[in-house]
Amino acid sequence: MTYQDNLIAIADTILKEGYIDAMRNAIFTESSFIAKKIWANNKGYDGSDVITCPVPVGLVGGAGFGDLTGENAAKAANRIRKRYTETPVEFQVAIELYDRLARSDMSKAQMINYVQDELEGATETAQWQFGRALFGNGTGVLATITAQAAGAESVKVDDGRNLIAGILVDIYPKGAAVGSEPTYKKARITDVADNADGSATVYFEGQSITVAAEAFITLQNSYGNEITGIDALFDESVTEIAGIEKAKNLWVKPKVIDVGHDLTFNKMRDAMRSARRKNGKIDVIAAGAGAYDAFAEEIQASGTQIISKNEGEGGFKSLSFIHGTDRVDVYEEQFVKKGEMIGLSTKDIIPYMSKLDYAKAAPEAVAFQLIPGTSKYGALMTSYGNYIYRNPGGMFKLTNCDIAA
Repeated sequence: MTYQDNLIAIADTILKEGYIDAMRNAIFTESSFIAKKIWANNKGYDGSDVITCPVPVGLVGGAGFGDLTGENAAKAANRIRKRYTETPVEFQVAIELYDRLARSDMSKAQMINYVQDELEGATETAQWQFGRALFGNGTGVLATITAQAAGAESVKVDDGRNLIAGILVDIYPKGAAVGSEPTYKKARITDVADNADGSATVYFEGQSITVAAEAFITLQNSYGNEITGIDALFDESVTEIAGIEKAKNLWVKPKVIDVGHDLTFNKMRDAMRSARRKNGKIDVIAAGAGAYDAFAEEIQASGTQIISKNEGEGGFKSLSFIHGTDRVDVYEEQFVKKGEMIGLSTKDIIPYMSKLDYAKAAPEAVAFQLIPGTSKYGALMTSYGNYIYRNPGGMFKLTNCDIAA
């Protein structure tokens, strides 16, 4: 067996015999506190160009009261149904192995460690990015550049929560259309430093960045290609949800309430009642930085009984309370904007996604192939589909939940 075959055989065996399942779980069920609940709703992906989901709106109309003559019978009325549509996207996880390391005097044990380290790194990255995209607005925009920073290799952005060291990003000028060429392509972030005013400074690897204000940053090749995330329900710049125009169909618009830096349980309950009137059943509230702290203080101040402290998949922790007859979990979500809380009815978030897998012409095909024009072997893991929000109006957002400075 040649050195290439040896390395590829090891990598292929590790990936196929167990690690691919661990990767799927990490991405789809452990990327957020709510990930496993949502993934349980997965309908799969049928390979079509458009995902279609007929969605019931409100109740069936055939009920009423009449007098004793029996002449005023209630009229039957079928449930209102809307046709939701989403464009499927491709989620990719690329793994590369260097041929030069196979040429070295590495032992088989060292090769195994090398392969496992690369797989774990790819999984960690994919998990972080999928969790981020779940709370995005679907455009793929991670941050807006507000100013050139002091160094030529750094810029200041409005919010750094969606950026992390190591990722490759594209930078576009203000107003750039989907499909246009970025000003900077696959720039590597080396650090993200939070600033006192809520902005962040982003540093790049060996690359001078010169852009005008309001340029924006996206994940590499992802502008306009991400799954429809939860923030798409609330973002006014996103004018449609699943093919339904928000302005003409107010029932798809969830309520947004400014609590004025004075978060109370009464305000949270009012928001949940508002969601209930649209048939939403809030079971999880995702809280951004500051909002979760304000929630913890409100627990103490109000004497509200917390029924349990829970740990979900991936180590995420929550506090639970009872609203009516329902348990509601509140947890801190790193990808929710500072000072905000989002009330979610997880039964109404429906993935239409295929199982993550590597490209293969036959079941016995080797996952890692030589990348043309390079001395690297690569495996590309893919999943296809998108998320549909069956009842977006049955959710809510609270803003300015954090305690005023």
